[in-house]
Amino acid sequence: MHLIVGGAFQGKTAYAKSAYPDLRWCDGSICELDDIWEAEGVLHLEAWIFRWMRAEENKARQRKEKISCQAEEEVGRLVRRLIEANPNRVIVCTEIGYGLVPVDAFDRAYRETVGRICTVIAGKAAAVDRIVCGINTRIKEM
Repeated sequence: MHLIVGGAFQGKTAYAKSAYPDLRWCDGSICELDDIWEAEGVLHLEAWIFRWMRAEENKARQRKEKISCQAEEEVGRLVRRLIEANPNRVIVCTEIGYGLVPVDAFDRAYRETVGRICTVIAGKAAAVDRIVCGINTRIKEM
């Protein structure tokens, strides 16, 4: 697996698509939630996580249950499924953990969940690149 991270509008997508021009990409901001499992490359993982958390929140609300999508075991299941479905996947994710801590509880949980998911993915990935101003820096290579 290859994880590509960086701030907003830093050239992550352009870098990923030039490094992997033949991959079948899934854009996490607009794809169907289930499309991610079959994709060879995932753009905007952070947007997909936001949409997934909102969907899980809505399901829990309809069942009048406690929201569990940010629970440790749920995040672990999500990451395991992502890795097991395609261990050679390329994942592009915007870093959202910098700056002011959000006031809204959901936004704080979202920010933490993205960070936790990326931490696990980075630990399992063969390579991790950080993109700044369109320039990649390899921060992990196995």
